Amino acid sequence: MPRYLLWFRIIVLSFILGLFLFQKQINTTNISDYWVGREVKIEGVLIRNPIEIEDKKYLAIKPIYQDQDNAKNLKDLILVSVPFYQDIHKGDKILLMGKLQANTYNPFDVFLNNKLVYTIYNGTIQIIEPSLHKDFLFMWRNSIIAKIKEMFLPRESFLASMILVGKSGGYNRDIDNMFRQAGLSHILVVSGLHLTMFTDILNYLVYMLPVGLIFVFSINLIFILFFILLIGFTGSLLRASIMVLLHIIGKANHRVYNMTNALLLSSFVILLFNPQTLFVDLGFQLSFLSVLCLVYISPIITDVLTLYFPNEKWKSAIFALSVVLSIFIGMTPFLIYKTNSISLISPLANLIIVPLITPLLCLLVVGVCLNFVWGSLFWFVNIIISGYLKFILFLVSLFASVKYANYPIGGLSLIVMCIYYLILIVFLIKYYKKHLYLTFSF
Repeated sequence: MPRYLLWFRIIVLSFILGLFLFQKQINTTNISDYWVGREVKIEGVLIRNPIEIEDKKYLAIKPIYQDQDNAKNLKDLILVSVPFYQDIHKGDKILLMGKLQANTYNPFDVFLNNKLVYTIYNGTIQIIEPSLHKDFLFMWRNSIIAKIKEMFLPRESFLASMILVGKSGGYNRDIDNMFRQAGLSHILVVSGLHLTMFTDILNYLVYMLPVGLIFVFSINLIFILFFILLIGFTGSLLRASIMVLLHIIGKANHRVYNMTNALLLSSFVILLFNPQTLFVDLGFQLSFLSVLCLVYISPIITDVLTLYFPNEKWKSAIFALSVVLSIFIGMTPFLIYKTNSISLISPLANLIIVPLITPLLCLLVVGVCLNFVWGSLFWFVNIIISGYLKFILFLVSLFASVKYANYPIGGLSLIVMCIYYLILIVFLIKYYKKHLYLTFSF
């Protein structure tokens, strides 16, 4: 049997199995429609640390008691959004009261994103019993955010926190809209891009030491596990983590790393736990699609550009341009379908801004560590990083201010999008067959 057929069958079987598990789970964990629009009183334990977005906190609560006037009790798990309240943490026992309304947005990780989120209006939260076992990673992340707020002004601290740990302890609508307008929203979400940057920096330092590949793999494994626990189990992070580890395992065993195999295996693992991720997790969808663009479209653009610029000095520029253009070609129809808009300035903005993020990550890590150890002794480091952050914000505002930077488009139908991708797939198959290096032939 050809390997691509084997992979296809594995993915389908894992999807069917996961779909069965999901269907079984959703039948026992959804809240009855009886309670939508009614006053509820829920006593339960937080099973995740709260997620803060704009002016709301999103809570995952395991109910342990419901004082209701009817036998229609709430089920095993409830996800709710509430206005900002006092600090609450994973493991806290709380009493939540208010009117329950259905909501649509679910910011939780891949293990919870298949559930409906409800909003509590005019609600109150009482902490009945604080958790005795504090989540040290959550506390450490909050201490990093607090330290960043001490180091920089509000606008710079928001950007630094979002890039470094994916949370800011607040919300800056102007910066968020500015990055979205310029087609750079992915920079404000810690994803596979950030993990790849971090692991590249880590491996560059580790490979300078006289150590073996087993040690390199162990360091990467520890770092990736720590990073995921710190940031959260998002689909794009899990995908990138599995692919990075497979790359290192391949090196250790002197095997050729195949990105298609790695992508399929990482998707298989994620869909095995929760196939609904394929439909509800936009981050996973964009992450998966972007890797496909890099694997199949980018080499073609590189070949074409190399014909016109064969000099070796253009190699880095050609690589960067091919990456940006391949993602633009492969993801634009999907983004139009999802957002009803197109960022015309996005290719240029990404070509200039993304390469600036890796040095910024290095500076932020060094700066935060120095401030934790020696306080404000290295104040000049803060000034340098602050200037760098201001420079990035200036460039993003410049791109966002361009007329028609983000152009609204009427809804793209699913049929038109499918036709586009069908034509693209046919072209790719014919091109790779003609040039005799069909990447997905395994």
